[in-house]
Amino acid sequence: MLLPDLRIRNYRLFKEFEIDRLARVNLIAGKNNTGKSSLLEAAYLVANPDVPSALADVLEVRGESDRRSRRSIVFPLFYGYRLSLGSTVGISSGGMNVSFLIPDQDEARKLLDELYRSSRMVRSDEEIEPEEEEPVLLMQIKRSGGKSWSFLLRGEEGVTTPYYLLRRPLPLGQQEPKCAFLLEGTASLYSRFREMAKKWDGISLTPQAGDVIEALRIIELRVKNIDFLGTEDNVKVLLEGEESPILIGSLGDGMRHLLMIALLLVSARGGVLLIDEMDTGLHYTVMVDLWRLVFKMAEKLDVQVLATTHSLDCITAFSEAWSEAKESDGLYLRLRRKGEQIRTVIYTAEELRIAIEQGIEVR
Repeated sequence: MLLPDLRIRNYRLFKEFEIDRLARVNLIAGKNNTGKSSLLEAAYLVANPDVPSALADVLEVRGESDRRSRRSIVFPLFYGYRLSLGSTVGISSGGMNVSFLIPDQDEARKLLDELYRSSRMVRSDEEIEPEEEEPVLLMQIKRSGGKSWSFLLRGEEGVTTPYYLLRRPLPLGQQEPKCAFLLEGTASLYSRFREMAKKWDGISLTPQAGDVIEALRIIELRVKNIDFLGTEDNVKVLLEGEESPILIGSLGDGMRHLLMIALLLVSARGGVLLIDEMDTGLHYTVMVDLWRLVFKMAEKLDVQVLATTHSLDCITAFSEAWSEAKESDGLYLRLRRKGEQIRTVIYTAEELRIAIEQGIEVR
């Protein structure tokens, strides 16, 4: 497994937090504002330590970044929403780690000097007109092995530097393929259509296409095939016994959510899939079959899954599917917040089953 455990320091709600062990398929519950989504973000960032744009992804999901205007807000990333010189976020798992650092003024000037010298966008200080100058915030991304990137931010309230360079929306440095994929609960198929269409193109003539079709049959047994319509940003579904395909929207929001889960699951081979609000748009009657499929495909494709939920139906379905799999393949944990402290309550498969049967609150 890519993430054997998880340790978080000074990230969003987490001052000091750790999970000693993670399984192949993990379900995370907890009340609102206990850090479920933040935990998934942290896992996403540390599982993609060589992808500096992973941070931009997280900011964009939260509405904290606008790639078109190249403006980002990063102070909510730091515990207590406090941003100051030397502020650091640290996330680690196994031998991997990633950190985000606001350097002090001397270090920031040194880094910006180096960046300025390496940039050919501006030839000299004298050529920068005063009215073109505006303050920027410099943040460093550091990862295991010592490699680091500089992240220039515009419009950030807080610490600024006296240097003025053409802004870039993403950190500098070569980006490598992602090892983890994040599906946020608010995402729609249409908002991520191009990404999903590209993933389908990559598997359409492989056995993994059959895995996606099998997933869709959880809701509609007659699904025979699908086709992404790039010109219309839509998906057509061909049903057994029907001559003409129909649009996937005709089968409901749950089908669209299920398609995204299946596509990302097969795309995450050898990596991690993080799903916020697993049960979005899905009726409780399909949840057991969905979790059975997740356990099966996670083992088949060597994928680690971390998902969140507020739904007791989703937890009950997970418990049933887990009882049919190996004990070591699953993990259920609940986040509890008391003041500034967030702790985990971890259940075995048997403990979760008994708690549900006796009506004990496990969310």
